Amino acid sequence: GIRTVGQLTTEAIAWLKELTNIKIPRWYSNNFSNASIIQLVGFGDAGTEMLCTAIYLRLLDKDRNQIDYAFICAKFYTVPYRQSRTIPDLEVDVACKLSILMNKIEASHNIKFNERLHFTDNNAVKEWILNGARNPKIYVYNRLEKIKKYSKPEEWRWTPTHLQPADFGTKMSSMPTISFSNDWFHPNLFSLPEANWPIIDANISYHIYNTNNS
Repeated sequence: GIRTVGQLTTEAIAWLKELTNIKIPRWYSNNFSNASIIQLVGFGDAGTEMLCTAIYLRLLDKDRNQIDYAFICAKFYTVPYRQSRTIPDLEVDVACKLSILMNKIEASHNIKFNERLHFTDNNAVKEWILNGARNPKIYVYNRLEKIKKYSKPEEWRWTPTHLQPADFGTKMSSMPTISFSNDWFHPNLFSLPEANWPIIDANISYHIYNTNNS
């Protein structure tokens, strides 16, 4: 049923108390000297009520075998209650937010990142970033322009939802149980060799879009 503000507040306070038990190492790794490639990897996901971004550092050897990885940060954004937007609209919005946050993270670290990867689980958004959207809404067009400013098209990848750690922050129906051992801190995608990372059919076209200018 529908929960009252009081119930939600009580749940939120209890959840915040749980966070005191989470210890996040600020020393990312002891393996920098063994790494040939240092990646900055970000994920963005949109729900009807929340947007979420999550960013990680990933270390690889010269053969692109993973040596280590670390959680850097995550950020939540609420969707305005009166704002009527489709999921593709919101996915473009969170992709824009991710590209900006990735730049801020890179600028704030004294680390030379060799590669940056941005992940979305929305096929259409990835296609629009790579090839442009046909007759996009102003809302979408403006965000695609910012994405171009803060990232390169070749940095964008697709991932299925079940390998998307940012999904954790957008699909919550109740206050989640958080521990340092869950997928939030240890993305399932990182357990796969890069050669086995999912891809989408390059022949699929996602250019068709609502021409409404709002």
